[in-house]
Amino acid sequence: MFLHHFETGTKNPTTLIFLHGGSLGGWMWRPHVDHLTKFHCIIPDLPEHRGSIHRGIFSIPNAAEHMAEIIRKKAHGNRAHVIGLDLGGQVALQLSATAPDLVESILVSGVCTKPSITLKWMSYLHKWILPIKHHDWIIRAKMDQWGIPMKHFEEVRKDIIMQDWRSSIRISRENLEFQLPDITSRRKFPPLLAIAGEREGVSIQQSLIDLCASYPGSRTYFVRRAKHNWPLEKPALFSKTVSSWIEGNPLPEILIAANPR
Repeated sequence: MFLHHFETGTKNPTTLIFLHGGSLGGWMWRPHVDHLTKFHCIIPDLPEHRGSIHRGIFSIPNAAEHMAEIIRKKAHGNRAHVIGLDLGGQVALQLSATAPDLVESILVSGVCTKPSITLKWMSYLHKWILPIKHHDWIIRAKMDQWGIPMKHFEEVRKDIIMQDWRSSIRISRENLEFQLPDITSRRKFPPLLAIAGEREGVSIQQSLIDLCASYPGSRTYFVRRAKHNWPLEKPALFSKTVSSWIEGNPLPEILIAANPR
């Protein structure tokens, strides 16, 4: 079953796939495609999110299989640069391990490999939060915590209301249980750029160390004064980072190297 998605620049030769964060939707990447008009951009909704809300159960391996299907059927040359935020970044890393021949490069931001809370605590949090998750003040508090500009309130509210409690727990569990795929047996794997906001949680900042150690030749950076959802806060900067990475140009100076090479 094909995931809901939209495309821009279908005649452009270089394909980019954008994977959104957990509990959001592909809409978050719309401001970016306006800056990336020379690329073929594909923006799917992951299973149990927005337009793909009823298109299968979400798991990171399952979502990676869906991405492989989209690349084989839609990407020019059956290869794509994969860009992912948070949960989408985890899917991108999984895809690069299971189908590296389909991936030109990976750019991920805000990926956690070191959960900040246990699954036990997550269950307690969901028990109390889920019954009131649709309240506007809860949504605004979440947006402030995640660094999402309030102009996106209606989109975020729609995403949160659409997702039932079973989906929310399942997706959170996948996110918290994520472990970096084992690529030690691979002779070759796609180039990786991993980024975290300077104001992200410690667990995500520490995860950059894991990514640097696990992916030889990877590049890791912090974004000055940025929160978790800096792609939504600073779409022009994120788009510039994407195009610079893909074209082999210097990255914006606001990015601070975490592993100088």
